[in-house]
Amino acid sequence: MHVLGVENTLKALKGNGVARIIHMSALGASSASQSRYFQSKARGEELMRDSGLEWTIFQPSLIFGPGDGFFAGTLAQLVKTPLPFIPLVGRGQFLFRPVSHQDVALAFAGALSRPAAGKTFQLTGPQEYNLHELLLLVRNTLGLRKGFLSAGTSCLKRIFLDSFFDSNRPVTFAFRIHA
Repeated sequence: MHVLGVENTLKALKGNGVARIIHMSALGASSASQSRYFQSKARGEELMRDSGLEWTIFQPSLIFGPGDGFFAGTLAQLVKTPLPFIPLVGRGQFLFRPVSHQDVALAFAGALSRPAAGKTFQLTGPQEYNLHELLLLVRNTLGLRKGFLSAGTSCLKRIFLDSFFDSNRPVTFAFRIHA
């Protein structure tokens, strides 16, 4: 989607005489990333830069606001999982600087009224959180009291896959659950 969608958009824009585009990418987009998501975002940016159009690229961090998929979706689902704990990858130290949907909208609007062609802007919020802190915020907002289970991705994958997709296989583990 991040590559084919950009290709199709650029083709349509050029076919209709549009000279300028503002593109939303993602903070962390890099062809050197181990993440296919960030690699594909970087490829989309490269297509924008090579398009011959006047372009502005925004790289937002996680965007939060009503109906967002991360806080109201992914994190809330992790917190509300029917397990007696909240799964936490590693120690939950992966860092985020969430940015408000309103700030992202203002940046886009500002790029329309100010010269910003040929520039890439990183959009981040004012405060840095790690994953554990974000899950705590969601847990407390939802009024839950579950602790966290810190484990590696392969262990969490086994717990989820084995417990949710093969109910005949008991899942056993020995971990320390913390608040």
